[in-house]
Amino acid sequence: MNWDDYRYLRELARTGSVRGAAEAMGVNASTVTRRLEGVEAELGLTLFVRQARGLEANEAMLDVVADLNQVAHSLEELGSRLKSFNDSLAGSIKLALPDALATDFLLRSLGVFRSRYPQIELEVMPSYQNLNIGVLGVDVAIWATRSPPEDLIGRPLSRFGLAAYAHADLVDGTAEELPWVEWAGSGEIMNTYRALRERYFPSATVQLRCDHVPMQFAALCNGLGAGILPCFLGEERPELRRLDDMPVQTGPTLWLLSRPDQRGLRRVHVLLEFLTQVFEERRDWLEVLLPSATQT
Repeated sequence: MNWDDYRYLRELARTGSVRGAAEAMGVNASTVTRRLEGVEAELGLTLFVRQARGLEANEAMLDVVADLNQVAHSLEELGSRLKSFNDSLAGSIKLALPDALATDFLLRSLGVFRSRYPQIELEVMPSYQNLNIGVLGVDVAIWATRSPPEDLIGRPLSRFGLAAYAHADLVDGTAEELPWVEWAGSGEIMNTYRALRERYFPSATVQLRCDHVPMQFAALCNGLGAGILPCFLGEERPELRRLDDMPVQTGPTLWLLSRPDQRGLRRVHVLLEFLTQVFEERRDWLEVLLPSATQT
């Protein structure tokens, strides 16, 4: 049997008549009858009960109708995806990611992407919150999360470590006596940072809140207090000291996410592949200080 045979069976089950199936498929009624009789002969099985009012699918046919509909849907979706690959490597892509990754990591590599695909326009926006990328018009997102949204297509990129840091001039006293620089905002990352502070530094006094990691990073580098940073930032600055009061923790996984309706676009496809390669090449930097098993 080939797929055309299944198409005829599907339409017969849907319309309940040879005439209805013929009209839906744009063929003669005799063609539908011939196909049905041929399939039943090949299978040695009766699939439809002939009645005065039309055809009624029997138990065997009813058992596979849902599967036939799913196959038809998948093939239609595949056709749409293949057609969409016909677009040129031009147009705009809106990329959302944590600005800590943008400023100290990704923007260093995007020049290579721009030289390869000069007709693709990238719009980069910072984002840490639980985002609805469809509402924001985002095409691709890099998001730190332990539970990526089920309505998006994604792949894990990397883990990263979290640790508490303070300027070297401040670490003579105990960590509990240090002013605390907290990350403001809401969402999964903020909850992670707050939970770690409350667990390892329960008496710390928050004296400054910043709504972006680079601002918090700058505050720590300028001696305004202690705080939690991704290790790939904290370990880069010689003036910062890691506080032993908190073991290095494993942060949420970085995920590369895109909308299902964008996955067939060539410009999105090449960006996804480029980002995957960049993160693979810099994995050791991103996962600095992470042992094979880290406390959480």
